[in-house]
Amino acid sequence: MVDVIANNAANAMTPGFRADQALFREVLDRAQVGKPNAAVRMTRLDGVRPDMTVGQLKYTGHPMDVSINGKGFFAVRTATGEMYTRAGNLKIDTSGQIVSSRGDAFLSTTREPLRVDPTASDVRIGKDGSILVNGEDSGQRLLVVDLEQTAGLVKEGDSYLRLEGGARPMGIEANLEPESLELSNAPPVKSMTGLVTATRHFDMMDRVIQAFSEIDRKAAEEIARR
Repeated sequence: MVDVIANNAANAMTPGFRADQALFREVLDRAQVGKPNAAVRMTRLDGVRPDMTVGQLKYTGHPMDVSINGKGFFAVRTATGEMYTRAGNLKIDTSGQIVSSRGDAFLSTTREPLRVDPTASDVRIGKDGSILVNGEDSGQRLLVVDLEQTAGLVKEGDSYLRLEGGARPMGIEANLEPESLELSNAPPVKSMTGLVTATRHFDMMDRVIQAFSEIDRKAAEEIARR
């Protein structure tokens, strides 16, 4: 839990970051030899899943920044397949391809990489996802997909999600906020508070273990004397 929250705190200023949530479960161990009725309770980490709540939107005034108002994710093409992100800090590479901060191509509604003239003086994003070049509609639209009911989402890096099994979600109508970015959904204050709480719980359990260890030591010494 400490590791998970510390990573959330470290990415508190990363646009589109999805906070991690540690999942724990309690199990019963009945495998003790000669004690079929014994039950030892244990808690173990059962995995980590992304928090899908929406982060705060911040106006930046940058024409290539865009955030999603409500549900949905942008689709990007990576070396290992299609992935999804809420980070809308778009850039134009030297070939005119619209890419993410990691250099992966954003996809259009036809699931082809978005491209513009690299020498264009003004490229911006419309509320419907349209790509406007020098004030004119290029005919391309940013692909926005719905992942709300999708199972098997796995985080990749600080702002990407991928679907296990190679499935591709359907596109939805874009409702965007131009010239703005969605901030991390792991606020610094919440992360720091959680980190302090988890650390204190760890220290408390450590003291309990030490107390039982001391009781066992004293009992062994008492038995030895007798």
